[in-house]
Amino acid sequence: MDDTVKRSISRKLTMVVLTTTFTALLVFACAMLWYEVRGYQTTWIDDLTTQADILARVSAPALEFNDPKVAKENLAQLKARPNILAAAIYTPDGTLFATYTEAQESNFVFPPHPGPQGHTIGTHHVTIFHPVKRNREVVGTVYLRGRYEVLARLGDYTTILVVVMTASLIVAALISNWLQAAITTPIIAVTNVAREVMRRRDFSLRVEKTTDDEIGVLVDAFNSMLREVGERARALEESNDALNHEMKERIGAEQALGQLNETLEARIATRTAELEHAHEQLHQAQKMEAVGQLTGGIAHDFNNLLAGMVGNIDMMKIRLSQGKTADLPRYMESAMSSIDRAAALTHRLLAFSRRQTLDPKPTDINLLIKSMEELLKHTVGPAIDVNIVLCEGLWNTLCDPNQLENALLNLVINACDAMPEGGKLTIETGNSDLKSWSGSKDAGVLQTEYVTVSVADTGTGMSQEVLDRAFDPFFTTKPMGQGTGLGLSMIYGFVNQSGGHIRINSEPDVGTTVRLHMPKYVGEPASSEIEEDIVVVPRPNTASTVLVVDDEIAIRLLITEMLTDLGYAVIQAPDGPHGLRILQSQQRIDLLVTDVGLPNGMNGRQLADAARALRPELRILFITGYAPTESGGDGMLGYRMEVMTKPFKLEVFAAKVGRMIDATTVA
Repeated sequence: MDDTVKRSISRKLTMVVLTTTFTALLVFACAMLWYEVRGYQTTWIDDLTTQADILARVSAPALEFNDPKVAKENLAQLKARPNILAAAIYTPDGTLFATYTEAQESNFVFPPHPGPQGHTIGTHHVTIFHPVKRNREVVGTVYLRGRYEVLARLGDYTTILVVVMTASLIVAALISNWLQAAITTPIIAVTNVAREVMRRRDFSLRVEKTTDDEIGVLVDAFNSMLREVGERARALEESNDALNHEMKERIGAEQALGQLNETLEARIATRTAELEHAHEQLHQAQKMEAVGQLTGGIAHDFNNLLAGMVGNIDMMKIRLSQGKTADLPRYMESAMSSIDRAAALTHRLLAFSRRQTLDPKPTDINLLIKSMEELLKHTVGPAIDVNIVLCEGLWNTLCDPNQLENALLNLVINACDAMPEGGKLTIETGNSDLKSWSGSKDAGVLQTEYVTVSVADTGTGMSQEVLDRAFDPFFTTKPMGQGTGLGLSMIYGFVNQSGGHIRINSEPDVGTTVRLHMPKYVGEPASSEIEEDIVVVPRPNTASTVLVVDDEIAIRLLITEMLTDLGYAVIQAPDGPHGLRILQSQQRIDLLVTDVGLPNGMNGRQLADAARALRPELRILFITGYAPTESGGDGMLGYRMEVMTKPFKLEVFAAKVGRMIDATTVA
């Protein structure tokens, strides 16, 4: 260990000294080399430039009087400058007038014409072109070519620097050896004593002090530490003897306690397992209760609706068999009413699950409420005082205005049911900042600026137990047959799917306030008019072609038959791959109608993307009963894409197809 420590410290100290010395010398050498090369280059170029200027002055008369002999005599004076290898004088038209070459450069070929004024530095030569002026007029050019011995100088200087650096490194190595003798020897002595103390556990050993510098202070501190540790070790041994006696007495008690702990741990583990099992059973029971409530409510409502459909269809069969057709329209209207109620029920379920197909548009909520004012007042009746407070400067929001109307109407109806003896209903709008609000059932507030619509009543209010379950599907406090329990759950799903939040404040016998917070929209302004649902079935002016892609044969045949009756040319495809092959052909197609959930590895959205790549201007209509994200029904529809939710009335579908094809024809 002694040799290892010595080698380690010595090596480190030597490397530090040598590295520092070498780095400093290398930086100094590079700086000196750069300075010397720069100085040589500048001095030599200035010298050549001065010589060229002198030649230009003395050669100007020879050029003016066309006397090349005098010019050659002037150039011959350069023999006194052996570093100038060649020189020449050019006339104004660029021809050689007089030349000079050093003896070793007798075969040198001069440039046929003078180059640009200034100097050019090569690897071994420097060339200069300098103008000859007479009364500020250029009458010729002087050319000089000189040696450039920078590489030779670099070699000489490098040799000198290598010698200096070698000598410096030798001196640094000698200094390093002296430092090792002064520093590492006392440190090794301390290391040896520490090793012996660790090996023998003998704290009486001491390190001999040889210097009074910092190393000496370190030795004194180390010896003092050994003295204190030795005293504490002796005290610890005495304490250990006393503790050993006590430990023997405690061993028996600990053994008995260990046996008790083993039995206690077993009992705790058993009890914990029982509690976990009971918790799992309770959780499963709660899930089954929720599922049972949901499925029971769905089954109850759909059984009633199916009973209405089946009964009316059976009655139509009976009347047809009897040849009585007068009552058929009444049965058909009754069956369609049940079908519409079933569609509304599925839409509410999709709204609760936040997977309904929305048609978001920039919406002015003030304008929407004004358009509903008469309907709302007729709905609540004369016993309830309706107060509408609209905020000036209300922001726009991006949502499905039809779904928002349904949500407001649901809230108003709930408020009326809570005030059977009459009361006051307040509908208020405003701009809100929810930065500090955290009381929501939702995951989190993603932005801070919202448009708020509140519906407040002075009715019976809700207890905390009812308030906790207000958004549960099929939960209702109304008597049997007077409510489905899907109103608030539908509103909850719609608001959250639109990027907003909903909160309820209620107090028994005081009233309830429901606030819808819809996100602020900063895009295009909302339309100043409310669209009316007027169904007009257009007749095609041209032989337009529609490609229908749906895996449900009944739906595909119905759509095909209806569009054919309207005069359209219809092409059918049962899945995405078949539809894609038709799109890849030369067949004319004005509109693509496709279901979203298609089999065989290509859904409707993927088919639409492929169609858009093949036919960029093609209009696309999605028809779907369930559209989470594939169709883009949540506001992410692409260029010239629209969506309809199943089930739909055929005349509404035909009107949508007509408008899209008419837009294609106009474009």
